[in-house]
Amino acid sequence: MTVAQVYATHDEVFPGLSSDFGEFKRIVKRLSRTDALLWCGRINLHLGYPLRHDAVEVQRALVETFFEPDEVARLRVLARSRAGGVQVIFRGQVLELIRWVVLLASDAEYDGKCFENPAARRDFSRAGLMASDIWARRVYPHDLSLEGGVDRARERALESLRRSTMENSSGPHPWLNLARGALVFERMTQASAELPEIFNDQVGLTPKEYFSALAFFLLFGFGKSLHDLKNPDASGLLNLDSLATSAGPIGRITSGYLEKEAQSPNELRRAMWGHATDADEERAGDFDLNVLRAKPILRAGGRGVILDPVLFAERATAGPLFYLVSSGRGHGADWLARFGDAFEAHALDAMSRAFPPSSGPLQRFFPRAPGTNRSKQDVELADGVLLDVQDAVFFEMKAAWMNERNASVVDSPELYLAQIRRRLARRGT
Repeated sequence: MTVAQVYATHDEVFPGLSSDFGEFKRIVKRLSRTDALLWCGRINLHLGYPLRHDAVEVQRALVETFFEPDEVARLRVLARSRAGGVQVIFRGQVLELIRWVVLLASDAEYDGKCFENPAARRDFSRAGLMASDIWARRVYPHDLSLEGGVDRARERALESLRRSTMENSSGPHPWLNLARGALVFERMTQASAELPEIFNDQVGLTPKEYFSALAFFLLFGFGKSLHDLKNPDASGLLNLDSLATSAGPIGRITSGYLEKEAQSPNELRRAMWGHATDADEERAGDFDLNVLRAKPILRAGGRGVILDPVLFAERATAGPLFYLVSSGRGHGADWLARFGDAFEAHALDAMSRAFPPSSGPLQRFFPRAPGTNRSKQDVELADGVLLDVQDAVFFEMKAAWMNERNASVVDSPELYLAQIRRRLARRGT
């Protein structure tokens, strides 16, 4: 069984040119590292922005920016030949390219202007299409084969589908996620008087300042127009030096925030590859997204860009929490449990607003619905029960974190599924 081909391949767009891994490395080494990384971030701002509903226009704009007319013509023929169209550039592919660029490329003397050269754009587009194939081999190493039977194939597919979704989804609504994260963190603060002091010691900012910085970068780094894709001043590039040196609270807050959540190309390379200066494709399986999740902003001199908008938006929920977990003050598991409690309270509050309490048979939603078991003991039936005439829906709100390195889907699907059940099962059941 083979993966359904929905992405354009290098050989279809550049027929007759080599596309093996050795050629990929040679092309990436010709790229100017910082320029290529900044462009990857600018591209991802469109691919990973959930409020965009013009996917075809995004593909058209990106293709026309990086491909020459004859290559565009091949892509149009290819798209017409497939009922569902064809996707040329996607988020997982760009993430794959980022980590090879940071390892293999170096800054050219003309860095900052290299993409004005058609040859550089051609190298970038070829590298991107080859990165697509590398991504597919990493995410679908078994090609969804039925070897070992259907049950084993399903277990293998669990990891591939999970990884593909994680690296290709457009993520949560950034502003709703920011609001949700701030509300959940506020609930944690109300329940933990020591939280603001611990957070300030870890980050150098108060919780409100941290969320203000997130909102600031959401405002200026997201939602860019496709018409401004080639305009450095309006395409998502950030003048970080100007922001960090601004007078008043803005300069202090942005400077403190960037100190914690931005990284240079050299820092990104060390975080991804350690001291390696080269690697074979076999290393491609060791892609830890936490490297970008922890510091999603690239800082290169005075320039900067959000490398991945999905991972950046996730910071509004997970970022503050893991500063507390790593603080060493209190057990990390306790902070995770407090987060779970706060999330549950937030979700119940949202449900109660959607279905406000009333008296008698008009009440539809019952938070923490009480009941009695066979031993006549009082129990909680569920976190919430929603009634709809003859039907009832039982809700369980959970926020649990799993260390995937402790239970790999690939090495042991059974252990991974057991960990999911252990983390999400109700206490005492």
